[in-house]
Amino acid sequence: MALPATMKVLGLVLGIFLIILIGILSEITVEMLIRFAVSCKARSYGEVVQIAMRRTARVLSEIYIIVNNADRIDSLSMTSAASVALTVVFVMVCFAVAFIKLIEGKIEALRMSPDFGSKMAILDLLVVIPIMTNAYVFHFNVQPIYNELEG
Repeated sequence: MALPATMKVLGLVLGIFLIILIGILSEITVEMLIRFAVSCKARSYGEVVQIAMRRTARVLSEIYIIVNNADRIDSLSMTSAASVALTVVFVMVCFAVAFIKLIEGKIEALRMSPDFGSKMAILDLLVVIPIMTNAYVFHFNVQPIYNELEG
């Protein structure tokens, strides 16, 4: 839901380009992750990391996973419906606000490229980096999902 904020900062052209580029890079890395996991017969993301980069890297990756999302995947099933419902409400509110602004004539023209005109605009570009990189953080979830698909 933070991606619209990045589009506001980056502009339409660069924003769409970066979203597509990061999506393609994520697809490539997931495919590499699955191929490596299958070839070394790893059953978890931690095992893949340990085989590739030793035990210390596995411990660090598992600490990161715990900090990043303290829940297990199966425990998230209870909140899935609520998150989908809230996403639908978010989209409806966005459409309502846009419709009201359209009627009032207060919609600004689309920004096609980043604005480098002020120091604040340049600082806004720094906000984009964590949003774009975290929008595609899911690699540690791939292995458990893949394990369930095998059956």
